[in-house]
Amino acid sequence: MSSTGTVELTASSTMTFSASNGISMGDSHIFGYEKGSETVGTVVPGELTINTMSGKITSESTNLAASATDTITLYNSRVGVSSLVMVTPSSDGGCEPFVYKAVPSSGYVTIGVKNMASSACTSAYTLSFWVVN
Repeated sequence: MSSTGTVELTASSTMTFSASNGISMGDSHIFGYEKGSETVGTVVPGELTINTMSGKITSESTNLAASATDTITLYNSRVGVSSLVMVTPSSDGGCEPFVYKAVPSSGYVTIGVKNMASSACTSAYTLSFWVVN
């Protein structure tokens, strides 16, 4: 298949691509991932729900002490036991948040964050995540 313009493929449920040697996107970038954002603790302390493949998490804590840790439970319908969930700080909140774990389970991921700075955070930090299945 070849086109000099846009080609649209649609399916009412699932579209599957399969190739024994992989699927190459060439030098093209991939965009259009579903994304969401939420603040931890909006409904339940230490927890939040974002049912998208990627997103931004804003910490509940605005003054995480030096060497202290936060444990965040992200409920996400895209996450399974064998999912790869990548989590990285995207803003530092005036400290040094370090993601030391992201453990996927069925429907959620437990994220551990430690402030590596010698002083407390001065505001909320944010984390970015991406779920791969």
